[in-house]
Amino acid sequence: MLQMSSQNVDRSVVGYTELLKQLAQQPDYFLAALTQDGPCQDVSRKITTPPPEQYKTIEHYFKLGNQTIYINLTTIINGDKCSIDSSQNLGNSMAAGLLTRLLIHNTHRGDLPCREIYLVNMYIRPRAAYADTNQLLQDLLTKCNKKLSKVIIAWDLSASSALWDPSNLETVNRARTTKAKYYSTKVIRGNILERFIIKHNLKVLQPSPHLLLLDHTRVKATYVNRNQEKPIKAWIDVIIVGSKASRIWQSVDIRGGVADREHRIIAALCATNNLRHDSRLSNYRSVRYKPDRICKDDFIEPKLKVAKTRNNW
Repeated sequence: MLQMSSQNVDRSVVGYTELLKQLAQQPDYFLAALTQDGPCQDVSRKITTPPPEQYKTIEHYFKLGNQTIYINLTTIINGDKCSIDSSQNLGNSMAAGLLTRLLIHNTHRGDLPCREIYLVNMYIRPRAAYADTNQLLQDLLTKCNKKLSKVIIAWDLSASSALWDPSNLETVNRARTTKAKYYSTKVIRGNILERFIIKHNLKVLQPSPHLLLLDHTRVKATYVNRNQEKPIKAWIDVIIVGSKASRIWQSVDIRGGVADREHRIIAALCATNNLRHDSRLSNYRSVRYKPDRICKDDFIEPKLKVAKTRNNW
């Protein structure tokens, strides 16, 4: 299973510690964990706690002007499952990204690399100009070198669109009726990102349908602030995949929810996770073949599909 998780720990020591606990508890379950915008408000608060032994860490700090404020993008890779081929920075200190090319290993083939993935960790500050967002997207196009179909992006968007935000209509109405620039900025930035996603045939992963049916409480906002009189909820953290990467990762599960102010963990579930669900929800019939009625033509179409999938990757 190649499950991946993403979380903006938001300069929180506690959030980063909880993420490491998740990795330690499920060492064979996670392919990678990504942290965005933290945990580094300034150099003196840099976290030095290492991840579990089998994980490797790539990180980069984007300094904002002459101030001691940083965006810290960290990618934590399970070294038992994949190896790091290369990494590059994207954007600037207002809209930043970290692009990592990974080689996924197949233990059944003597640990030979059998698939490449472009893992991207992105964060856009709420105050970022539209030009910063456009620069980040252009850098992604340039450095991915026409490999967007194999990309998986963990993104704190600070934007609103109907593609990922259930409260998008409310945000649009507030942008029209209030003078607060915050809402109009979220909507305009959302439109920029939405056009990019559609134009390049990317897919925003949604909560798995069978998880929603089995447990409606899994429908959660990706960010919650309970320190207000009326708790603030937002859907600003997403996982986006290319057309080929969507064959592996097909849905997400939003987890966590104990702190007063936090970004929740978003787990990208692979296809095998989606098939493990309650038999009551299955629409597939059980089929039994009788040996005396099987002919070789019955297996031609499945063989062709398997060969096509393998070659297209």
